[in-house]
Amino acid sequence: MSNNEAGSHTMLSQVAQIAGNLGVGTANQFPEDIEFVLGVANTRARAGKLSDAICLYLLGAEIDPLDYRVHQGLTNCLLMLRLFEQAIPFASLMIGLEPGNPLGYYFSGLARFSAGDHTEATEDFNTVLSLKDKVEDKAILSKSEVLLSRLRSAGSDPA
Repeated sequence: MSNNEAGSHTMLSQVAQIAGNLGVGTANQFPEDIEFVLGVANTRARAGKLSDAICLYLLGAEIDPLDYRVHQGLTNCLLMLRLFEQAIPFASLMIGLEPGNPLGYYFSGLARFSAGDHTEATEDFNTVLSLKDKVEDKAILSKSEVLLSRLRSAGSDPA
């Protein structure tokens, strides 16, 4: 195993551990800590330093495992790294934390579509469209419609 593969394996082990231990983390006694960590993580993600950003989002999950933004950033980075199956649990956490927020369903749909789970992806994209009044980024609606159309034409959704 190369150093890069070993680093990726370690990072994914941390991702799995955080996903499995939500609610076991420390209480957020210092709310400014999460803001600082998220700020640095977001900056690293925008700079394309996705592995660094993931490590910082994992730290954020230890500080406040119920912060939606932590899982949003983590899911986004995993999707950008094409780690679709690893992104699914974090997208699911986004949905669990804010079930009325269409972004979690959109991320889940992207991850499931790319991982080949077209039935679940269809459900996620349908949910995004049903929450269209709450969508802040209208590009999410059009992308969901396009992907849903592709899924339907492939026979994954009879509707």
